[in-house]
Amino acid sequence: MLGDESEGPLEESSGYQMASMLINPKAVYEFRIVSDIQNIQLSSGVALITVSWNPSGLSEWSSVTALFTEVRLVQARLHYAPYWIMDTNAITPSGVPILAIGTNLGVTTVSPSSSAAVFTLADSCFKPTSGWRDPWVFSGPRRPNSVWGYTSSPVAGGIDTGCYGGFQIYAERSSGSDFIGNFFIELIVEVRGRS
Repeated sequence: MLGDESEGPLEESSGYQMASMLINPKAVYEFRIVSDIQNIQLSSGVALITVSWNPSGLSEWSSVTALFTEVRLVQARLHYAPYWIMDTNAITPSGVPILAIGTNLGVTTVSPSSSAAVFTLADSCFKPTSGWRDPWVFSGPRRPNSVWGYTSSPVAGGIDTGCYGGFQIYAERSSGSDFIGNFFIELIVEVRGRS
């Protein structure tokens, strides 16, 4: 209640602190943004995929750019669920694909050329796409000290700026064009600079 001294001075109330943060252009806010579910499909037995950390294509990003001017990626995660969980006929035991995944801080669009290209990345691993009972998560490195980029173009500054980089995926089996799984990405970003 206004004028009620039992709550303490106005400057100490939580409502006042929240309102002052929204006005302060130097305040930093952390957001979790997720993509839509995407499929991994083999073409002639191979899938070469780069999943950019650029949030500008995600549905809620326009709301963020309307409010803030600067962004940087704190962490990216790729959540994967093999198709066999949903459809036991999707993959036969004789042709279980392998999946190589890694983080590449230097690309946002170029697909990997081979499994070796993915395995040479510092944060890479090898996973079977079948035989896992639960979906799994691959986390990229935490980047809390990366350089701020603009929300209007979050990957324009190059390596270690804004949200530059991405996951690279290589999947292979002897032949076929089956769907092998679903994935979505989760981005943890910090924003600042109220528009």
